[in-house]
Amino acid sequence: MTDLSQKEKKILAIFLQKKELQSSATHEEMLRQGEDMSLVTVKRALSGLVKKGMLVAKGSGRSVSYELAASGRVFAEINASEYIAIDPDKRYGLHGYNFGLFSEFPAEIFSAAELDVLHAATAAYKEKAKDVSDAVQKKELERLIVELSWKSSKIEGNTYTLLDTENLLLKNTPAPGKTEAETRMILNHRDAFNFVHTNKNLFAELTQRNIEELHRLLVKDTGVGFGLRKSPVGVSGSIYRPLDTVYQVAEALEALFEVVRTLESPYAKACAALLGVS
Repeated sequence: MTDLSQKEKKILAIFLQKKELQSSATHEEMLRQGEDMSLVTVKRALSGLVKKGMLVAKGSGRSVSYELAASGRVFAEINASEYIAIDPDKRYGLHGYNFGLFSEFPAEIFSAAELDVLHAATAAYKEKAKDVSDAVQKKELERLIVELSWKSSKIEGNTYTLLDTENLLLKNTPAPGKTEAETRMILNHRDAFNFVHTNKNLFAELTQRNIEELHRLLVKDTGVGFGLRKSPVGVSGSIYRPLDTVYQVAEALEALFEVVRTLESPYAKACAALLGVS
């Protein structure tokens, strides 16, 4: 990951919203945001961001303009609270799938300092877990499955509470007043987790086959079709329109799998997989 100054981060944030700008327009926007920078300094910063692979320059001479490269999109900082406060129709996210993202994805998305923190946390976890009894391991795994199943289902609009989920998964007691579909969703998330946990070697590499097998478990008895999507869908409350043909979905998955294979750290692999599958 390339280190960026605060001013460079602010420039990337501008391009997230404005898409394509010339240096003069970028300068005006920086001034509007209270940054006291000369046009010459802005031009120098833009050139530097091009060299770092964050921006792409288009045209030449006085007509040159800039737009975000794949790395620029990955490393641009976004204030999530401010973003979701914007009316969905006015948000500055892309309206469709970015086919160039994975083909130009950086080899590492975490800085050296961030990797140090992640490695230290992993080492500390392994040290703490090495002498844990089987009974404690079982209890911790149950807690993880309960929380993961609850949170994953809640994202989909499920109204089960954490306590409801615990009673269902550990005592086999469905929550009163909840639909059969909500109950099935919770159970399917548990089964999908258990499948991955007991078949770790199968997921040493992401493939369409193992992704579809997971999907089969997640949609079991829900009335949702199995396999790659074959018809257009929309996302409520979003300007984004997902890929609408099975061929495009398959192409996007293959691009994702290739990126995950080539990324250097397991943390980057996990992050990219979550980004792509979501």
